[in-house]
Amino acid sequence: MRMPSFVNKVSVPAFSYSVTREYPYKWFTPVAIVGGILLTVLFSAINFYSTAYTMVSKTTTDRQSFVSRRWPRYIPEIFTSKIQPWCEPSVIPAHSYFETNQSGFTYELYEVDRADVSTTAFTAALSYNGGPIEECAVEELSIRFETSNSRSPVLMTVSDWEVTVSCRIVCEVEGQPTSLITRYGPMSTDIMDPKGSLPLGFYGQFSGDQWSRPDLYWAEPLLNAFWLETLIAITTETIQESAAGTSASRYNLSSGYIALSPSPDSHEMDIKNESFFDVEWAFLDPVQGRIYTPSSRYETLFDLVRSKSWPNVWSEVDHFGKAMVSAIYLDLGQWQLPLKTNMLSTPESLQFWTTKSVTIAEQNSERFPWFGDPELSLLTYDDAQKNNDTATGFLNTTASFIVATYMCQEPVMKSWANVIVSILVADLVFLRTAWSLYNLIVGYFLKSRHPDANICDDCLARKKEDESLAKKPTTTSTIASTGMSEEVIEMNHLPAQRPSAGQHESTQSLLTHRNEESQSLLEVEERHATNDTGPSVVRTSPLGS
Repeated sequence: MRMPSFVNKVSVPAFSYSVTREYPYKWFTPVAIVGGILLTVLFSAINFYSTAYTMVSKTTTDRQSFVSRRWPRYIPEIFTSKIQPWCEPSVIPAHSYFETNQSGFTYELYEVDRADVSTTAFTAALSYNGGPIEECAVEELSIRFETSNSRSPVLMTVSDWEVTVSCRIVCEVEGQPTSLITRYGPMSTDIMDPKGSLPLGFYGQFSGDQWSRPDLYWAEPLLNAFWLETLIAITTETIQESAAGTSASRYNLSSGYIALSPSPDSHEMDIKNESFFDVEWAFLDPVQGRIYTPSSRYETLFDLVRSKSWPNVWSEVDHFGKAMVSAIYLDLGQWQLPLKTNMLSTPESLQFWTTKSVTIAEQNSERFPWFGDPELSLLTYDDAQKNNDTATGFLNTTASFIVATYMCQEPVMKSWANVIVSILVADLVFLRTAWSLYNLIVGYFLKSRHPDANICDDCLARKKEDESLAKKPTTTSTIASTGMSEEVIEMNHLPAQRPSAGQHESTQSLLTHRNEESQSLLEVEERHATNDTGPSVVRTSPLGS
């Protein structure tokens, strides 16, 4: 009996390698190209808006124009949200001074109410974002009269009396009730006067741009005319002609005031009505130690005008107060008020009041030769229309805004070289990441649906060849020494039949089977070599060949 021979199995080292194969989908390449183009555009846009601009601080007085330079709406907000121009609120402290865009009066910010509390409270400053001034109402006008006792020598050479007016106005600014104070006095602007240290226009003339708008054109001459009328009236009422022809004070008045408050119905009342104001007044006589006050608490301005009570300045004060209220509403842009409540609102009203102002100027041109602006002709409204002056234009009141300085941030573009380099570098990084993700996603779905997609073509062909050979009829051989057929020997030493194509073996499994097959074939060859000296082998073939 022949002893069986044993062959030691040598382990074959295993290794793996990637297999490149065309994807079975035709859409992969077009999607990669189109998607790459779209992603390039998207990434370039993101990189451009995120790195191409830097925010630079600037100061401006025109906040609305600055903020209006925003990016177009067709550009998504996600790109431009951090590079939009913006401005911080302007902080206006209490008791500071400002003007409006109409450039008429100088206003003092007196106090700001807090609208978010139920009790009376005030804030130290107004946080202003450039909103319009709304719902203004003049609460009180105080017309002050002063003689030489409290005035500088410079002003004493011009007139024995000085007349100034202070007005208190309440408006809605940024939703907060705000109290404003403005003052007017043409004689109080001399630089040698102590009041000259205050901001320009604090006690000055109405400084609007008379040549740009008809209503502004007429504001200053009317104010000047009725202020002069009041000054002449108080001067006339406090002097008398002596026998020697010299003037002396009739009463030793040193100062006084007349406080005018618009009546409750003034917002519906014609500006010509003499009941437009309620009045309080007082004059001081320091020599006699007397204070002249109203004889009755129910005395109205209408009563004083009719009775001509001393000092008879009531009609002139009424005109001056109405001119002041009209100019204030114009400067604060209160266009929603009825036209009849403002002497500057209609041609008919202007014709009525300018006729009075021209008469005043003509009657006192020699007494006060410095009165009036030489560049501003003293004409009635009708005469100005005939001369085709600027004043003949359309009367229109526009909204007013506080002139303030804002600290703003504006996007400024970097140099093109820096922008291009930044975009290229960022695009390369993003596109590389997108390509890796795309391959990962597509590869995952291909492996889950087509496990054979990563098997090489030669391996698949060899697999099919082996399967076809397994199905063919086999040739039997008899080995004399063992009495076993060659088919049995070969099948015992060959590895188990591979699973059918439906079982989807991997490339590594195929390589493992090939290694085992090689080992079995080596053993068979050794056995055949050992039995070459033994009995002859008779081979029979069922095919008769």
